[in-house]
Amino acid sequence: MIHSELFSKVPQDNTSHFWSVYHQVAKEHDQDFIDRHNSDLDSLLIFAGLFSTVNSAFIVQMQADLSPNPSSTPNALLMLLIHTIDNATFADQNLTLPQWNGPCSTIVWTQAFAYASLTASLLAAFGAVLGKQWLAHYKSTHFGHGTLEKRGKQREEKYLGIKKWKLDAFLDSLPVYCSSPFYSLEYLSPPVCGICNILLEIYL
Repeated sequence: MIHSELFSKVPQDNTSHFWSVYHQVAKEHDQDFIDRHNSDLDSLLIFAGLFSTVNSAFIVQMQADLSPNPSSTPNALLMLLIHTIDNATFADQNLTLPQWNGPCSTIVWTQAFAYASLTASLLAAFGAVLGKQWLAHYKSTHFGHGTLEKRGKQREEKYLGIKKWKLDAFLDSLPVYCSSPFYSLEYLSPPVCGICNILLEIYL
């Protein structure tokens, strides 16, 4: 029910009366809609930033496992050289140059999931930024130029666009899209998954 004070301030003309009431009701509805989603998107951006930082640190840490140890060959050559000079040294060891056949499958899968989760978090952050820009543009209809009727029609067009393109569902899906890939790391890297679970509980 519209508050009685609202009707005491509206013009007598029916059209102006309608658009004045529409403007007040729509403004209250839109303010609640914008505040709720802006708060969720702010939390999502914080989580995506922290998660990307943690994920990047683990990726850098695991990067060395994708290539052979650079000191293995020089150490083996030094041992062979010493053994050549003095046969008694390293006599009980089989001195051969190390062979590297590439990283194991676990390391490859862990790196793949880490890059996938990092990409997903960055895309979710990008979607959150777009969402905040769209919400700001949508809010501008209440503070733009023109008559109440013109602004009301512009707002209605944008509101119908929200429903047509399912903006609510898109914004609500961003946290799920951001956090879902790292659950696959639970079987490969429990510390990463544990840290991400803590971040989810704090910010989402």
